[in-house]
Amino acid sequence: MPIVALLLFGVHVALLVWALVGMVELVSARVPWPKVSNAAFPPWLLLIHWLAVLGGSGVFVAGYLARWRHTPGALAIAYAFMAAVCVIETFGFLTGTGRFVAMALEFGAYLGILWLLRNHATFAQRFSG
Repeated sequence: MPIVALLLFGVHVALLVWALVGMVELVSARVPWPKVSNAAFPPWLLLIHWLAVLGGSGVFVAGYLARWRHTPGALAIAYAFMAAVCVIETFGFLTGTGRFVAMALEFGAYLGILWLLRNHATFAQRFSG
């Protein structure tokens, strides 16, 4: 597996685990680890946030393993949803001075990954059907 594919697969597995941990935090009053959920977000937003991350990372991991030809398109939809959640979080709840830079970097990552899935030979071959 080329390094770029291994890296993207690892990132999405890590996102999947992160989302599962966040979901556990939503349903459990006490967890034995430092919370990964942002305390500035209300529970309804955290639910949407974690479901979006779970969906996006799940699409990549499952699609990659299954060599599903619709993975790039499905991931574009998942990333669009994740970007919309990011906009709500950034404009509605976050207050840090770097929040807009973080949002731009997140959007750039989504676009870069989607570009790779469409243009890198490894992914084009894997998702060719």
